[in-house]
Formats: sequence, structure tokens, C-alpha cells
Amino acid sequence: MVSTAKDKGSYLREKELLKRQLQFYNELLQTKYDGKMAVTLRPRTGYTACEDFFEKMGLNFKIYMQKEGDRIEIADGGFVDWISKLTGDKKDRCLISGLGLERLLSLPEKDH
Repeated sequence: MVSTAKDKGSYLREKELLKRQLQFYNELLQTKYDGKMAVTLRPRTGYTACEDFFEKMGLNFKIYMQKEGDRIEIADGGFVDWISKLTGDKKDRCLISGLGLERLLSLPEKDH
């Protein structure tokens, strides 16, 4: 999944992009698999620790589904600077994430 937006300051757009993607994954896991989502946020390796994770595109995340006592990693993502490099506009923000389809396909779907 790819989400982009123009920066407006105070990391508002980055927070919106992250919230939107996490909401999508949460809804998918709840409605299709009756699972609960757990998220781990962390600064990317290679960046100095900072008070704000979003500084220098330094945030990435992992998404886990919790169901029946199991915790399965199903997705990950983070901020990248590809769009700002392509457009030449440092205010363009881009968040990417990917879902492990092979993991989801091995899970039983929610009974309807």
C-alpha cells in the first residue's frame, strides 16, 4: 500500500498517513479473520535516536495479528523519500506497507 500527502508541519500528514494505513489493516483483520491487531513502532536503523520518530523519515512499523493465543507477523512498512526525490519537493510525504499474503492465505477466515 502506498499513501502520499503534502507536509503541513508538525508531522500532521505523517500521522494521518500512518493512522489511515493502520485503520485499514485493523479493519481487515477484525472483519475477515476475527483477529486483533498489535503494532510495533520503531525508529529505522541507521538513524540517530530522536525525540520524534518521524524525523528524517525514521519511522517503521510491524503489524501482528493476535488470535487464539498466537501472534503472527503479517505486515510491515515505513516512511520513504522516493516521492519527494521524484517530484523534487521536500514536502511530499510517502508511507509504504506490505502485507504477507502467504501468511493470510494460510489462516482460517472468520465464520459468517
